[in-house]
Amino acid sequence: MGIPATHIFNFFKKQEFQKFERHYIYSENFNVLRRSIREMITIFRASDEQQILEITDNLRVFISIYLSSPVNFDQNTSEELEVILGDVSSSGNYLGQDISNLYKISLDSAKELQMDENPMRSEFGKIVEGIISRGRKFKIFCTKREREQFDSLKINYGETKLKDENFIHTLPQYRDSGLFDDLIKIGPFRSRGWSSAPDAILTAPSFERLVQLLWNGCDDENGFGYDPVTFFQNSDEIQKINHSDGGIEFIGPIKWEKSTHAPAEMPKIYQDEDLLKNEFEFYQEKNNRFEHVSAFLIQLVDKRGVFIKKNSTCFVYNSSDNEIIHKVLEESNPEGLFLIVPSLDPIDFGALKAKSDIYSKKWKEKLNLESQKDMKSLVKLLKNAGVDLINLEQAITKLWIKPTERVIHAPHSMRHFKILLDIIGFGEDMVETRFGIKPFFELATLEIRRSRGDAIQTGLQKHEIIDEELFNILSDSVTEISELGAERTKFRFQLDPDKGLTGSLNFLKIISIESGFTVPDSKINQTMNIDFCDQWRD
Repeated sequence: MGIPATHIFNFFKKQEFQKFERHYIYSENFNVLRRSIREMITIFRASDEQQILEITDNLRVFISIYLSSPVNFDQNTSEELEVILGDVSSSGNYLGQDISNLYKISLDSAKELQMDENPMRSEFGKIVEGIISRGRKFKIFCTKREREQFDSLKINYGETKLKDENFIHTLPQYRDSGLFDDLIKIGPFRSRGWSSAPDAILTAPSFERLVQLLWNGCDDENGFGYDPVTFFQNSDEIQKINHSDGGIEFIGPIKWEKSTHAPAEMPKIYQDEDLLKNEFEFYQEKNNRFEHVSAFLIQLVDKRGVFIKKNSTCFVYNSSDNEIIHKVLEESNPEGLFLIVPSLDPIDFGALKAKSDIYSKKWKEKLNLESQKDMKSLVKLLKNAGVDLINLEQAITKLWIKPTERVIHAPHSMRHFKILLDIIGFGEDMVETRFGIKPFFELATLEIRRSRGDAIQTGLQKHEIIDEELFNILSDSVTEISELGAERTKFRFQLDPDKGLTGSLNFLKIISIESGFTVPDSKINQTMNIDFCDQWRD
């Protein structure tokens, strides 16, 4: 439930202005790491090799997480770099000498960082200890996954530990949080991606003091929190204000008194300071936003995640009720739910009687005869010729020789279909038609494509037919699934080919379901490292 309007007005009446404290964090070793990674990514971006692109993405994720959350500087820091970039001694051979030199600098700085506590963590601890000692009510804004970084922090004030009530992760949570004294945010204010936060924090504060901790050189997103019309009308003035850390500033209707705190050892001018500016802008994905779709993030076990389109249906196994569900998922922290990720062999399903099956009758009849005569030899001939399907025998018996009912069942790949016709004796056949003599393969292929097109045009898409079949198979197999998944967080269920589909289903325990992402369409339904996902946060 939100805060009543009268409470908010009374709250603001008491405040001449809101306090905004910005605490800069400095570490020369971390700056060296930041510069070297940015230089590596600059060099890598000139390449279009897939391996290099993957390394670039992993480096973007690595440094963005370190800039926006209180990560421990420990052995994991250098180990993560080694996982991304490989063996340092041979890196020059496959990445080039410039990258190898920067890699060595990065590793050296990462090892130096392990000697002391991350100053971001120690400064955060001091601020929280001061708040608690004065009996003030505080909140911390961070993502759900960043919470674990805070849980490992030691607060040196009695037996104090951070609790759920101290955290806000979303805009609805913020609106329902009531009035409190202090809000703490690590990292710059950004509208989306890593370090993103709702602009209501600045335009509709429900607290007295905002405390922001960020690494030296990091800036808030230009115009964050400003009304778009006001921003463009006064962009020069706002640009000037954004880069000043003191004085009074209006953001919307709110008057903020800004103050800055920086360690004495932080130099006024940084060496290679351009490499420490606008890092989040530099690391942000450059894809066209019009190619993005609204999505939910399903966090799975083993630090994996998958995006699904908003309002799309998923297969889920409810282990508590031992039932299969095909439904639209909503934001939650579910108990006992497993996402079912199908890995099916290529199959074509349709929903109509094909308008023409003249040629399919002929090759299906011949295929049936050959399979009855010697199935093992037939499968061997097809595989040797290049039909490399895993469940080839099941495809023949369960699909390809079946009489045409909805669509013409045939190999999904036309190259495989050509091989099949060659093996059973139709490869060189020619047919006289009213348009002249045509190869049998060409006519049979056209017949298949037309039958599939008819099914698509009526809106009965292949995935809908597969979903219906899959739901029936799963519903009939809940007992077996329950036994297989007992006390597990992930397991695989092999489909019985006799039931119509071949392949397997991966059952992955759901940790959380989170809304608020706008994702490239190409990333939908792809299982990926959970750390990659925050770059698309709204």
